[in-house]
Amino acid sequence: MWQLIIFLIILIVFYFFTNKIASTAPGGVYNDFYKDPSQFEVHNFLFEAVQDSFIVASLFIILYFRKLFKKIYKPLSINLRIAILSIILYEEISHITRNNAFFQINNHSEFNLHNSYFLNESAINNIPLFGDVSWMSLITLLFPLSLAISANLKIFQGWITFRRKYSFLLLLPPANIIFTTLMRSFGFITDPTRPFVDNEIIELIFYTLILLDSLEHIIVCKKTISNKI
Repeated sequence: MWQLIIFLIILIVFYFFTNKIASTAPGGVYNDFYKDPSQFEVHNFLFEAVQDSFIVASLFIILYFRKLFKKIYKPLSINLRIAILSIILYEEISHITRNNAFFQINNHSEFNLHNSYFLNESAINNIPLFGDVSWMSLITLLFPLSLAISANLKIFQGWITFRRKYSFLLLLPPANIIFTTLMRSFGFITDPTRPFVDNEIIELIFYTLILLDSLEHIIVCKKTISNKI
């Protein structure tokens, strides 16, 4: 577990290093598609490149070792994991779809779900301390929570769920939303766009967990099969 903690510390240091690059670069920003210096910050571009590579690696692992996983895990759970990773990957690279034609449905003029007007509308209104909660915030709260819970329930035995030792770290995304909201409610954070922990760090930690978990499933499957022989 301590190796994981050290790795996460390295990722956070990498984030602040690339943030420093962003602050010293001409204009402080970088654009990889449109040569428009208002589109992508340098550290966001570098961070998202690492995030995308982790998701691609995780998707490659489950596709390449699919036959191995089927010997231990239920096919439905494997297909579900492939579908979820595919959706996450598309959402992460969907900035390449940026077009003014999507302005009516998306606040970034992109063809994706996470920036759509619909998911950013209020799902629950007037919650004490939290106020209005959007559909996107609910997904960010409930999705990692459901992954953490499924890793600890025997009912999901035989499913390719997260390893139990990662379940605590899966709670970081919802914890960041809750803590940020409370900090804003009590006036400790005055910027309504600034979270307690930068979302890019939270996302990279989450995708790192997915990759590490995928790699560990290979080891677990091979050990399980060898023990049966």
